[in-house]
Amino acid sequence: MRIQKPFILGLGVAILLIVAVLSIVNFSAIEVDLYQVKKGNIQQTVDETGLVQASHSLSVYTTENGQVEKVFVQVGDRVNKGDSLLTLSNHDLHLLKSGYQTSLIQANGNLNLAQAELNSTKLSLKEAANYYNRLDKLYNSGAVSQQEWEKAKGQYDNLNILYEGQLSNMEEALEQVLVSEKALNDIVAKENNLTIISPNDGTIVKLPLKEGQYIMAASEVAEVASLESLEINADILSDDMADIHRGQEVIISAAILKDKTLKGEVIKIYPKAEERLSALGVVQYRVPVVIGLNESDKLKPGYEVKVSIKTLARNEVIIIPREAIIYGENDYKEVMLVDSKGRVTYVEVETGLGDRTNIEVVSGLKVGQKIILDGSSLLKSATKVRQ
Repeated sequence: MRIQKPFILGLGVAILLIVAVLSIVNFSAIEVDLYQVKKGNIQQTVDETGLVQASHSLSVYTTENGQVEKVFVQVGDRVNKGDSLLTLSNHDLHLLKSGYQTSLIQANGNLNLAQAELNSTKLSLKEAANYYNRLDKLYNSGAVSQQEWEKAKGQYDNLNILYEGQLSNMEEALEQVLVSEKALNDIVAKENNLTIISPNDGTIVKLPLKEGQYIMAASEVAEVASLESLEINADILSDDMADIHRGQEVIISAAILKDKTLKGEVIKIYPKAEERLSALGVVQYRVPVVIGLNESDKLKPGYEVKVSIKTLARNEVIIIPREAIIYGENDYKEVMLVDSKGRVTYVEVETGLGDRTNIEVVSGLKVGQKIILDGSSLLKSATKVRQ
């Protein structure tokens, strides 16, 4: 059968019209990036910077003023407990020591003299006592006169008074010896403190002085640390402390580690927040948190690192990118849902945990639905979209 040309032309026009209409419809749809809702795992973290420090570190302070006479170590040296680190000289202590030594010699001389006088008087007193006792018996029997008796008693009484006074003098001389000995011992102890020793085994990590320098008492002269065990100190905002506790896993990263990360653990949380001033001059309240390192790799004390403390986690929950959320007043949240016809519908959602990229959706969406990825586009409801 032969097809008529008018029919063919009519069919062609109809096809062209359909294509044109479809093209117009498709052209009118707005192109967007879509995200298909799915389930996944989400890990909430608290991220902060921290400083690496030795787990066991002791600062060494001088107890005396003095001039640095000799330094026996340098930064990086290994030392043992009791090793000499440096010595100080103090001319004033030397003069005081000489003065107390002279005082002690004099005090011992006075004590020896007082002891000799007391011993002599003690012998005389004993003889006077014996004589008086014999004379007293004779006086009672009428063999001697009262005048002789009174003379003997007077000698005994005078010697007794002299003995008591000399005994007091000797006690004072002994006290002066003890005072001089204590003063000299204190000076010797101070001189011994001019030799600064290491309080523990470790490595010298700080030595802020040089020979010839004059330093005051209570000045830090060294820091000895055990580099075999390192930890990280991080000051966490008090607002972020609600879900942080001991034992939580921490991921550590730093420029020196490149793409490698280290694992750590929260081992200590200080009981009090401390006031800090931010780089912008804002007063903040932060809680010091100590993180133990399972391995240190290239890290050294004083290095700055980034810590990510793992707090709460959810597995196999609905998650969407944070950028898809549209925030309203009173914590209202919604997303732009795309229905089966490719049209936009605003849907309220309730969210849960979030990380840097994604956020959990507790209600409002189902797996497999499609939403607009960019929540800031704010398209009108029923807008036709395409990907």
